[in-house]
Amino acid sequence: MAGQKRALSQTDSNVAKSQPPSKRQSQQLAAGKENATHDYTGLKKLDLCTLLQQRNLPYSGNKDVLIRRLEDSDRDHSSARNSGRATGKGHATAQTIAPEFNFLTLCRPWEDVEAEKQVNGLEYDPSEEYEEEDEAHSEVDEDEEAAPGDTSMAGQRKSICGKKKCICKLPASEHPEHNWILTTEGYRLVARLQWEIEIRDQDKFGEHFFSDFNGYGFQEVMENQLLSFDREFSKGSTREEGPSPAGLWSIIEGFAWALNYQGFWFNIDYPDMVLATLKLIGGAVFTTLNILDKNGLLRPDTPVKNIALVLGVLYDNTRDWPGDEEGELEWRAAMIKEVLQHGIEFKGAPYGIERLFETDGLDRSQLDKPDSRWKKWKRFDWPKEFRSFFKRFRKGPTIGGRQFALESKADLARVRKTWGSIWNV
Repeated sequence: MAGQKRALSQTDSNVAKSQPPSKRQSQQLAAGKENATHDYTGLKKLDLCTLLQQRNLPYSGNKDVLIRRLEDSDRDHSSARNSGRATGKGHATAQTIAPEFNFLTLCRPWEDVEAEKQVNGLEYDPSEEYEEEDEAHSEVDEDEEAAPGDTSMAGQRKSICGKKKCICKLPASEHPEHNWILTTEGYRLVARLQWEIEIRDQDKFGEHFFSDFNGYGFQEVMENQLLSFDREFSKGSTREEGPSPAGLWSIIEGFAWALNYQGFWFNIDYPDMVLATLKLIGGAVFTTLNILDKNGLLRPDTPVKNIALVLGVLYDNTRDWPGDEEGELEWRAAMIKEVLQHGIEFKGAPYGIERLFETDGLDRSQLDKPDSRWKKWKRFDWPKEFRSFFKRFRKGPTIGGRQFALESKADLARVRKTWGSIWNV
């Protein structure tokens, strides 16, 4: 029988003094430091901007604004650590991911304001909210580095929306009462998608190649987006923690804003491809929700602060779309049930979303009765379904591409040569 072990300090009197503290002691010693706020007042503005850039946060404004932004970031990180420590493995994972979700404001869309005015019997003139464009804000110089969300004819977007009281691209933490927010990467992607759709619109270039040109151009943009989603999802195979929730979520933000009613898309002569694309988009949504849930991010106090907004916009934008009877759009109702079940509430953005849910039978009384369609989408197998879509609809070696993009004179010449134009021949 083995003898009883002696304390190490009894073996060597020097050991007790030279040994590092235990893991528990180290955590106790560090516990107070993580909540301490740094003193940024002694730093120069350039240094403050550098720190904000490193944290992927906006770095415009005077010195006081920059300091407050850094202090808010410190508090958010501290709060996330404490939340993870207190609530177990899921939240512990969430606290390491939370800093990846930084949000910017965007002005409430005029269509949303108009909807509220109509319900209340008020006349609404969108032009009253906009001011004449100032040259200083017209378009960013093509040689300048683009700010988040910017796009112009070279891929940059106008720096402001044009409203008189524009608050676009401000840190959402400075406007906590504002419901309309996007992640920094989501903001960039939405702007980029708007640009990609525009450069596939033959009418904007005074051309007419064939009737379905715009619809096939939109299909190409959606396929490129699905390719981006698959690449982001596939990165998870090389990461111990799996796919990046922030990376996937920004792509879903892009879908929500791009998928407004596109009648020319539904009318192309390949409806099966459109319906299959809608199904795969729903699969991307549920794959992302599953990843958020796995990482402890699908909860009422989630750091992903715009889950309800993004899914509400996506649901509202697709309300009259074809595909419900065939099942390609069943995911619309299923995704709402999914987030409601996790305690996430929809609070008036977009306007009237709660009434729309009531009309469509999406109230909490339905949550105790998960139907087969809801369960089916929760089990969506992204790798399998994407491979099937890819094999069926690829054109040459891949799907998507830039065949319908009219981004340059060379593109216009190429497309004219391929299809001819009744306006420019």
